[in-house]
Parts: sequence; structure tokens; C-alpha cells
Amino acid sequence: MAVLNENDFYYLDCPRHNIQEAVKEHRPGTAAWSLRNFNDKDYIYYEFKQGSAFAAFPIDELLGPENFELVKSGKAILCLNNAHEAFDSAVHYIYKYIVCRAGIPSRQVLLMSESADILSEVLKKAAEFNVPPIKCEWTLQFEWNCKLWKEDMIQRGCFPPDTLQIKHYDKKYLNFNRRWRVHRVALVALLKAKGLLPYGHVSLGKADTNENWQSGVFDYVKFLSQDTPELHKLYTDHTDAIVSMPDMYLDTTDLVENRAWLTTETDYLYTSTYLNVISETNFYTKIDGYESSRFYSEKTFKPIVQKHPFIAVTVPNFLPKLRWLGYKTFSPFIDESYDEELDDNKRLLKISNEIERLSKLEGKELEDYLVGCKAICEHNYNTLMSKTQFSHPLN
Repeated sequence: MAVLNENDFYYLDCPRHNIQEAVKEHRPGTAAWSLRNFNDKDYIYYEFKQGSAFAAFPIDELLGPENFELVKSGKAILCLNNAHEAFDSAVHYIYKYIVCRAGIPSRQVLLMSESADILSEVLKKAAEFNVPPIKCEWTLQFEWNCKLWKEDMIQRGCFPPDTLQIKHYDKKYLNFNRRWRVHRVALVALLKAKGLLPYGHVSLGKADTNENWQSGVFDYVKFLSQDTPELHKLYTDHTDAIVSMPDMYLDTTDLVENRAWLTTETDYLYTSTYLNVISETNFYTKIDGYESSRFYSEKTFKPIVQKHPFIAVTVPNFLPKLRWLGYKTFSPFIDESYDEELDDNKRLLKISNEIERLSKLEGKELEDYLVGCKAICEHNYNTLMSKTQFSHPLN
């Protein structure tokens, strides 16, 4: 039992869902071999990004006659890994083009996804297409990556930074932003409007999409805030100051390349602050075209492995799943009620209010926070470094 195409599999993508731009790349290896056991059955394995790739590459042609028959007859599992992504939208394409059009039985399809909510989408689409659900697993490659990177660094004598010392902090929080996702622009604009940028180490500069404050993304942020008067007024009253902000850089001026790996070059940013404001990938939950799953990328696991308390700027109900994985979150030292707020604009306001409160801690309040959070950070670090399971079957 094994992956039958282990040394000859492909990565598929269909950028912007345009079949003319679809790509099929041969891959000699993958981290997936370390994330789960593939020795229990025979598998045919592919990695993909956008689900529309299965419209561009018919699965029977992709597999070839022999492998197609192995999967269709129940002798092998078709394993599809949405590697590094949490695209719930991919499920529709799998049912449409693989289960229904190609006739591969649902029980012979396994979807590996970084989406913690992939099962609910699988069940919804199964009902919509009137077929049994495919198998799915929640895969945490970024958790595995961060553990691996830290183990390698320790072997080279690079130990975790000594965070949360009881001392004076000129900067209170750390907030990395690379790609100009709408919620990151909304957050940084709000921090500017509320006068909170001087309290933090914040990055947001020219990245791979070439967005800036004048390119229209902030106009869209203001449009999205219209139903929340308090937020809309903050943006409107401070528009001139917001759109005139310069690019902000921290450890590097290269925000085009995705620097997902762990490095000692940022250690000073963790030791010189006592709060991490994580700008995760997903945030908005009710806007068409936006993925709204709970996605735990390296942005979440870096603060854990760097022993840094955090607020997560992401979709609601993000923290309970972390606790399910064995980690602790930071209540009562951080007011985590923001995570229960379903309204996106109100959740952003609650996050900014808590950043403001924590940025102004002094004296015994700050000391109690540092001591309390340090114990939680130690627990989380030890939990991560002792992890052995990084893929969780959901059905």
C-alpha cells in the first residue's frame, strides 16, 4: 500500500479561474508525505490551488486509463491536496467535475485542506449534488512547518527569543502585513485613525499586487464600513491622513516575496513588544468571492513558536479550534470576546479597542499581563514542539 505516483505527481492551478491560464507542474516531492500515513491504502495523489483546475484538466485524462480504472473500481483513493490553502470553494469543482461528470465514487475521493471548516462545505455540496460526501481531512502543514523550522534553528544554536520580560516597552505590539488584503488595509487604517500606529511595529508597503492607499482598496474599505457608523466616521474623518501614509517596513523592504519561513532576523521585534496582532488570510464572512473558512497559516503558528501572545484578526470562532488542538488562548489577560463577534466591522472595532487597551498597560497591570501570558506562551510552545499529528480526518 502506498502512493502509486509518489515520484510522478502534479500540482494544478487555474489562476483567476481562467482555463486558458491553467498550469500543470510536475513535482518530485512534497511535505505531505510527512503529514499523514499513506501506507494504509493505495493512493493516486495530486496537489492543487484553485478548484477550477479540475475544469481545465479532466480527471480521466489526468489519471490515464489504468489509474482512472483503479480509482473508479475502488482499488485506489484519489487524494487531492489543496496544499497551503483553505479554499472551501474547491469542493464545488470536485463534485461537479470529478464525482458527477467523471463518475468517480465519492468514497474514493479524499480532500486534504487547510480549512478547519471543510467538512461543512463537503456536506453542503453533497446535498446540493445529491451524492454521498467525499472524505476530507483538516491538514496543518503550517503548524508542521513552524515546528520543523524551530527544530532546525535549535540544532544550529538559535533558541526562541526571550520574550515578555518585565521591562519598559517603547513599542507594545507587532503587526506584520504583506499582501494588501482588504481586512489588513482596514486594520491599519483604523489603527491610524485611532492614533495607535505609534504604539506598534507595523508593516504594510508595496507588495505583489502593487496596491497602495490611492489605488482604490481604501475606498472599498470605507464602502464596507457604511453600515457601522462608528467605524465609517473614523475612516471618513481621517481619510486624508490615512491615504497619505508612507509605505511601512520592518525587517525587510521586500514584501513581494512571501517570507513564510521562520528567521532569527525578526527576533528583536518579538522581544521589543508584548502583543502580536495576527493578520490572518481570511476575515470577511459575508462578501461574495471571499473565502471565509478558519485558516491557520504560519501567521498563527509563528507567534506560538516565538512565545508571543496574540490577537487574531480573522474570521469569528477562530480561537476554540486552537484550543481543540491543545493550545491555550489568552483570556483573561486579553479580552477575547472579539472572536465571538459575527459582524465583521464590529469585530474589527473590538479588536482595535483591545489593542488600544493593551497598548496603554502600565505598572502592575502590565506586569500581571506579562507574567500571565508568559505561562500560556510556554505551554503553547511546548505543545507545538511535541506535536506528532498534523492531519485530522473529519468524516
